[in-house]
Amino acid sequence: MNIKQIRNATIVVQYEGKKFLIDPVLADKDAYPPFPTRSI
Repeated sequence: MNIKQIRNATIVVQYEGKKFLIDPVLADKDAYPPFPTRSI
């Protein structure tokens, strides 16, 4: 297994001759809820 971080949240994983690109920006719209806001 080889893991390579490309940018802040982008990684490429190589495993058994296959490559996986992992990046939350590639997800469908609204797949992840926004962070809650906080008042100080």
